[in-house]
Amino acid sequence: NFRYGLEFYREQLSSDMRMALSVTRDLQDILGTLHDFDVLGDAIRQAQAQSENPEQMGDFLLYSAEGMEKSYLDFQRRWRSFTDR
Repeated sequence: NFRYGLEFYREQLSSDMRMALSVTRDLQDILGTLHDFDVLGDAIRQAQAQSENPEQMGDFLLYSAEGMEKSYLDFQRRWRSFTDR
């Protein structure tokens, strides 16, 4: 809601607040991607538990874990770029 409220009044915001809006948008996008990988990992683990050949799902699980790690690092990098200003 905070982000959408800021976007509604974007033209009236100071340059600092527009920058905060941009950072908020980026962080929410990264968190959404992180959540997607988390949900994917859960789905893969469920499929793995029901599979006759669970080892075949290992590459998919690794993809989810690597995606989560990348998203987590992206979030940290973007957060630091904002807080270090």
